[in-house]
Amino acid sequence: MMMPDIQVFTPITMQRLGLQNRVLRQLRAMGCQVLNTALDPRLTIEIKPPASALRRSKCTVRQRAASGNDAVVSVEVDGCLVKWTEAKW
Repeated sequence: MMMPDIQVFTPITMQRLGLQNRVLRQLRAMGCQVLNTALDPRLTIEIKPPASALRRSKCTVRQRAASGNDAVVSVEVDGCLVKWTEAKW
């Protein structure tokens, strides 16, 4: 019985993982605490609310969280979506 040739880590997947890892290192160097990552289309990285330049970025987007009491804040960093939740603004 021949097993199908399954390739989990395609070159594109490896490239995306590499990009996400580079951004993770940048965030950690800035003092951010990473809570979660996803290999979704936007390469989402969830962090604790930062006290850094990420808050002052021109491309910061704020959205009301599902609970209505918090805001989900996101910013794009080198092709990855970085987001965190903070108290309602």
